[in-house]
Amino acid sequence: MKIGLLGYGTVGKGVYDLLLNSEHTIVKILDNKDQSLNIITKDFDEVINSDIDTIIECLPNIPVAYEYVAKVLSKGINVITSNKALVANHFEELYELTTKNHCYITYEASVA
Repeated sequence: MKIGLLGYGTVGKGVYDLLLNSEHTIVKILDNKDQSLNIITKDFDEVINSDIDTIIECLPNIPVAYEYVAKVLSKGINVITSNKALVANHFEELYELTTKNHCYITYEASVA
């Protein structure tokens, strides 16, 4: 899998660390603050126009996450999210985009 990662905070860094030693490749990471890796960008379009087939969404801001995920699904790119509020508030719209654009959205997370 070629992955784009949205967010490089606590959750995003944890996902990055887990994927480092896997068969998956992180192609681009979107983050507005941390620029410590050469694959990190502040430009969302740079992420979704990269050679990726899946986005992992790790953003704290629900309106921004919804905007980005909707754009990703509109391009036919699969999405993985742990953002329960995003799914709870926008599931029908996001699912409709997956059907229309022949892609998937998967979601699962647990709370302590």
